[in-house]
Amino acid sequence: MKSQYLKTTRNTLLIALSLVLSACGSSGGDSSNTNTAATVQPTDTTSLTPSGNQPGGSGVITPSPILDNGTTPTVSTPMVNPSNDDSNGDNPATVPTQNETPPAVAQPAAPSQPSEPVTPAAPVQPETPPEPPAPVVTSTRVTFDITVPAYSSEELQLDVFVGDTELQAGWVVDETWAIEETLPANSTSELRIVFYDHFGSTTLATYDSSVETAAQETQTFTVSADEFDSTSWDNDGDEVSNLNELIAGTDPDFAEIPGAPTEPPGLTSIQYSGYDLEIFWSRGSDEDGVVIGYDIFRDDEQITDRLDALSFYDGSVQPETDYTYDIYSVDNDGIRSRAATILITTPEDEPVNGAEANRATLTGSGGMASWFISDGLTTSSGTGPSGSCSFSAGAGSGVGISDARLPNNGDAFDFGSLMWVNGTQVGGWLRSATSSTSNYASVPIANLQISTEYHAVSSLPVLRNLTSFTNDSTEDIFVVINWASNFGADRGNRIITTSSEDTTFGADDRWVITDDGSNGERGDPANTTVFYGPGTPLSSSVFTSTTVFNCWGPEGLSARIDVSVPAGETRSLMLFHGMSVTQDNARDLASLFNETPTLASPLTEGLTEAQLLNVVNWSY
Repeated sequence: MKSQYLKTTRNTLLIALSLVLSACGSSGGDSSNTNTAATVQPTDTTSLTPSGNQPGGSGVITPSPILDNGTTPTVSTPMVNPSNDDSNGDNPATVPTQNETPPAVAQPAAPSQPSEPVTPAAPVQPETPPEPPAPVVTSTRVTFDITVPAYSSEELQLDVFVGDTELQAGWVVDETWAIEETLPANSTSELRIVFYDHFGSTTLATYDSSVETAAQETQTFTVSADEFDSTSWDNDGDEVSNLNELIAGTDPDFAEIPGAPTEPPGLTSIQYSGYDLEIFWSRGSDEDGVVIGYDIFRDDEQITDRLDALSFYDGSVQPETDYTYDIYSVDNDGIRSRAATILITTPEDEPVNGAEANRATLTGSGGMASWFISDGLTTSSGTGPSGSCSFSAGAGSGVGISDARLPNNGDAFDFGSLMWVNGTQVGGWLRSATSSTSNYASVPIANLQISTEYHAVSSLPVLRNLTSFTNDSTEDIFVVINWASNFGADRGNRIITTSSEDTTFGADDRWVITDDGSNGERGDPANTTVFYGPGTPLSSSVFTSTTVFNCWGPEGLSARIDVSVPAGETRSLMLFHGMSVTQDNARDLASLFNETPTLASPLTEGLTEAQLLNVVNWSY
């Protein structure tokens, strides 16, 4: 009975427990796992309500096993945490005993109710950036569109002046012509346009106005032919304008001027390089008097006043440039002739081949004196100071002074300081040059090696010519030297005075002053030529002449100097050339050569004592 009671009691408990579990809801376990007892939910279902983060409860409770004696053990059985259960029961989680209150389980948060939909704010539109300020126009490119009066000539020019700026147009081929210039914007400038003939020497018409620019980058200024003034230009005063005379076939520049001399005939020119040239002409005539000089204009600007010469050297030109020269004869009444005109285009900056292939420009006296030395100077005779000057032999043919000048004075030389040894001219290629000295390679003549050096004295308008003769043989050599200078006097040269204080050049004259103008104040400078020094030099001139080879006139000086050169030694000639504005200045300059210059003298600057001891025409 007891066993039956116990069995009945156990069955009753199991049924009751099953009912309790069914009423409370069981937590599903793995029914297939026979080692895991059914779980029992705690009676406090409120505290075991799962949180919103957990499915079900926070753990499971393992029921106590049923003992055979029908009693319930008092020892609590730990609750296994499924998350930590390793399936073999080695590491079960601790479960509170039946007398302990199980920990509260957090209730799941109630699901949030969806809020009313919020209408999104309209996107903020970006502000429209302000328009950038218009650029400030500071300059305007102005195109001058010009139509000149109808007239045909091969010598037409147009010149545009805007304020102080000249925009030379050059040749006018067609009646319509244009040029551009950048001017300040919003400005007003004076405008003058000049229409020329005869390479710019005859004004045909002018236009005078002003040009106003606006605040814009480009602009066109138009001038029509009928806006030009041609009636105001009447060179010969016959009340017929220059333009109408030319259209009719007469030339106002060639109209007869009562009492005027004739224009200079026979204009020619030599272009030495891109930087210098020379113009030559013949003497004009005058029925009522004499021609006292020549006025010269270059590109309508007067550059000489009553120049008493028949040539003009211009060392202020630029390479590859057109220049127009007008030369007027002027009589003793101050009346000008009509113009003789020549147009010259300078070459490139290199010297002209052959004529001046090796040309040195030397400056002295603080840059006031200019000397042009060339190794391409010779004469048509080829054997001495006769014939006429010639460039035809080309570079290396002969060393000498091709020209020289002082400011506001004409040329002083046309082939100066040429030398022949036993009839052979001394030449030599330019070897080296500075602003004051040029050296030429030695040449063999008469069994001697002959070298030449020219030096412009720094403090005086003086050029020194040192020519050295070296004898490399075992015997003494005697040579005859002929020396000559054409002064470029153009038939107007005369002797002013000599070291003998007379006007006749003789073998006893150590120096000579010549001039071709009125006291040297017009035309070419007054020249001082020094042949030898005072005392008893080893060599001096033994033959003299005032006529030399013809270079637009034969005026000059020549001398014969005999020199003996000992075997194995060197001998030298030291000659001087000076230029002065007046004859009195020339006399003062000549007085410096009345004494033998020492090494401390400016006349011997750059020389050594040994060089001076070799000089035979001064007493060293």
